[in-house]
Amino acid sequence: MPATEIKQGEVGVLKANFGQAPTLIVEGPAGALEPGKESHEVASDARLRLAHPGEMGVRAEPLPPGKCPLNTDAFTLVELWTTQMIAHYAANSASPKGRGEDSAEEREIVVRTSDGFTFPVDVRVEYVIEPKNAPIVVAKMGDDEGERFRNALNSAVRAIFRNNAEKVRALDWMVDRTAEASPPGQASLPSPVESSPPGKAEPAPRR
Repeated sequence: MPATEIKQGEVGVLKANFGQAPTLIVEGPAGALEPGKESHEVASDARLRLAHPGEMGVRAEPLPPGKCPLNTDAFTLVELWTTQMIAHYAANSASPKGRGEDSAEEREIVVRTSDGFTFPVDVRVEYVIEPKNAPIVVAKMGDDEGERFRNALNSAVRAIFRNNAEKVRALDWMVDRTAEASPPGQASLPSPVESSPPGKAEPAPRR
């Protein structure tokens, strides 16, 4: 059986192609399959389920860096970065993150203040996927590099800045815009994704 290597700064998430239906219910906002509803409003049959060993679907326990034997007929392996990643929102930019790159360029965010002024702002967002949340990302979005993941991240970031801008006047925003940005570690990004304090992120390109 061939050995598969998971590089440092990544985790592996297994998707089993055999077994019974998954039974591990994901609690909290991350497990809701109906966006916008509070956790207590979501029935158990409308929540995300992960797989225990012997069950079909996305396995709940990620694989750490290292080599492991893998039956590719029985399992599909999805690798996700667990190092700090960066998304830039700037004017005249709309290039997606490439494989092995730690940053992506997106269009600037246009905000409207309480006194009716509209203008673009450049934003830099640093985020991290914690290993324990990697299976949720795979189950809900497929991976950490595809369009579904980018759309979820972009929607959350743009909503944060637009909602904050609506509460202040344009002059106040321009004088101290940093007061309107969520401090590191507190931005309300999609549940499996968390913002992170500044740091280095130099993941090696995947094969």
